[in-house]
Amino acid sequence: MRSLYEKALGLWNRYFEGPEPGLRLTELWAGTACRAFDWELQEFVGPPLETSANAYLIPRFEQLAGGIPLLAYAEASFLQFGGLYPGLQPLPMGGMSPGLWIHSRSLQAMTGQEGLQETIDFFTLRIGDKLAEDVPLCSLKTVLSTYEALILSGRLRHVHRLRLGYAIWEDREHPGQFLLQPAWVAWGVLLENPKKEAWYDKKFGSLGESRFFESNEYGPILVNAQTGELIAPWRKDPGRAQDAPPLIHWENVSAP
Repeated sequence: MRSLYEKALGLWNRYFEGPEPGLRLTELWAGTACRAFDWELQEFVGPPLETSANAYLIPRFEQLAGGIPLLAYAEASFLQFGGLYPGLQPLPMGGMSPGLWIHSRSLQAMTGQEGLQETIDFFTLRIGDKLAEDVPLCSLKTVLSTYEALILSGRLRHVHRLRLGYAIWEDREHPGQFLLQPAWVAWGVLLENPKKEAWYDKKFGSLGESRFFESNEYGPILVNAQTGELIAPWRKDPGRAQDAPPLIHWENVSAP
């Protein structure tokens, strides 16, 4: 894996200007492609086969800004839960969170040939000026109470993970640029109608058996890390991705 990472940075330095992006490993998928590959289904099928093929490796790295992860585009949340609107422009890299993805697969397992198939994809943003060196954040208790309210209302059915970092907003005053603002991001199953049956409940006996993360009810749910307020995910208006909450500076905070 280290050699794949070094190869990716070598490609960055060869083809892109500016400093290397800050990256941190977040996931590593590994295994042996030990079943026949069905090209029509685009899947490995059938019983296990004997193979001497190298294991596949799929490491994923997130992008950092000042050591803080860039977690999700605000529009990715709106698009997942609020849906499309007329004239919506495609998100950068399909809305993938900024970072680096590497796929290394054995050609022997897929085609019977020797060698590896390697794909290196950068989903990075170029970091510009800082809006502030440091900003105040609300307590974790306040943030959790916001998510708990969604749970108690019957809307938030499952939380896969919860992290603190940056949400990415479109800059209304500078088209093509983005604003990074502190946010808590929970990835989970969210329904606007609390009485609706969740997708995984319809098809599977339990959440553990399902691939809930592939459903259209799963996505990033954002909470403002400064106020603890929910970034309403069901907005359908065209200006939603440019409506970043106002940044609160320390001088705006009253002493207790």
